[in-house]
Amino acid sequence: MQEKVIVCDMSTQVFFKDRIFDKEFILKCPGSSFWLLLKSEAEKRNWKIMTADVYLDQAERYIGAKALMISEMNTPFTKSLRSRGVEPFILFSEESPNVSIEFYKNLSTYCSAYPYVFLFPGVKKYLSGSSSFQTLYWPNTIKSALQNQKKWADRKLLVMVASYKQRFDVLLNKPFIGLRRFIKYILLTLLPLRYSFFRFKDLYRVRLQTILFFSQKPDFNLYGTNWEHIPTGNKKLISAINDFVNGVFISEIINAFAPMYLSAIKKLGTKAVEDKVATLQDYRFSICFENCVFPGYITEKVFDCFFAGSIPVYYGAPDIAQFIPKETFIDFRDFKSYNDLYEFFKKND
Repeated sequence: MQEKVIVCDMSTQVFFKDRIFDKEFILKCPGSSFWLLLKSEAEKRNWKIMTADVYLDQAERYIGAKALMISEMNTPFTKSLRSRGVEPFILFSEESPNVSIEFYKNLSTYCSAYPYVFLFPGVKKYLSGSSSFQTLYWPNTIKSALQNQKKWADRKLLVMVASYKQRFDVLLNKPFIGLRRFIKYILLTLLPLRYSFFRFKDLYRVRLQTILFFSQKPDFNLYGTNWEHIPTGNKKLISAINDFVNGVFISEIINAFAPMYLSAIKKLGTKAVEDKVATLQDYRFSICFENCVFPGYITEKVFDCFFAGSIPVYYGAPDIAQFIPKETFIDFRDFKSYNDLYEFFKKND
């Protein structure tokens, strides 16, 4: 009987060495827990399943086997897998267009090799070719909220759990990384002029502005990693970048008002958390903004709030109400100002 193998083609290092199939580990990453279900179903049908790094380490062993790849966008493994006869089968992306710019800019090229593609609904009208488009609904195998939920009266008011991504920071002590981020920023700024696909609102700055406002309130907490690395916006840094680009895009690159953001972060005393959902259940309301405003782009952020019994304050997919009942979340767009939103919290706490 011919051996059958499914190769999980992903570039996230924490999932290498088949760790993505480790039940104890993956349940902390709800958006990836579907791999456990896939593994179970595959094995029932006599298919082996493994991550790309494991397969490539043992490639000689699977010469002559029927091997299919499920790729998360285009990874450093994709080309090597195809050169060894692994057949492209499913392509998917759980990432937003303003983060994975290269993938979405060349979407049709990447998708053309795969008979099935799973992507967010807003992508469909831009996709051409013979691939069978499937709507990507954020995968999840958790079917109920946390047990022993805290009472409403015992919860604190408001929280945001998010990490600082350093997407566009230009740092003098890391010039090459800084230059890449700078180029990425310019690319994202100019792409909408050429590609209608990229004409959406980026929410990176909105998230920072929200933190800045609520940091002035006594009943807001921020959790996540890397916030201590937000740029200080010192005069030497601003001057160096100004000389480099002749003043173009300066306010954006420095994340205008970076010193204020840094002050707000320090004031909040931000720290990382091991269990996001367990942290959220300590709060009545949770701010959960996606990376951008894009049709159907709905990720784990809002579902984590539901699991924790915390009411999400959502900003992201413009068609969110087509997927999630409007009465189950607070729509950030319904408020004229941050102060109006805060007054709403206080009236309903």
